[in-house]
Amino acid sequence: MLVYNRREKNAIVITLYFGIEVIMAKINRIANFINNSVRTQKCLEKVSKNPAVFSTVISCGIAGIIRPVTIAPMPMKDKQDKKYAIASSIGAGLTELVTAPLIYMPFQKALDKSGDTLIKTGGKLFENNVKNVKQYKSVTNRCFKMAILPIVSLFRFATVSPIVKALYGKKEK
Repeated sequence: MLVYNRREKNAIVITLYFGIEVIMAKINRIANFINNSVRTQKCLEKVSKNPAVFSTVISCGIAGIIRPVTIAPMPMKDKQDKKYAIASSIGAGLTELVTAPLIYMPFQKALDKSGDTLIKTGGKLFENNVKNVKQYKSVTNRCFKMAILPIVSLFRFATVSPIVKALYGKKEK
């Protein structure tokens, strides 16, 4: 239930009976920290320059470490399902770790160079128009990822069986 609205340092604080004002104050404190911290701004600048590295590290960490660690203690009727679920997660992390530097990062560098060229000599549509170039790069990047997805998926599925053998030894009879 809404009690009242008030403006506080360029942020509207909505107070509810559930203590939303406290939550909003914490969110505002985190946002101010992010905006005012020099280290955080440097980190975000590095991430924005090459988002593929950041995405790769996060994906590999989640898929290759966190997900298998959470699957391992779960009770499952079939032990083979658990083995294959863990191996599939690790395979996804390894696939991301391998494909990013071999495929995605070189493509991103080439796309950045083509974007710079388009800004300089792109005719009426792209010349000195950074917004259109960003849209072009975004659409091109997404189309490339969709086109390469079947190859990456095949590579991921091909890694599951060797990972199961590496983790658990030979198949039980």
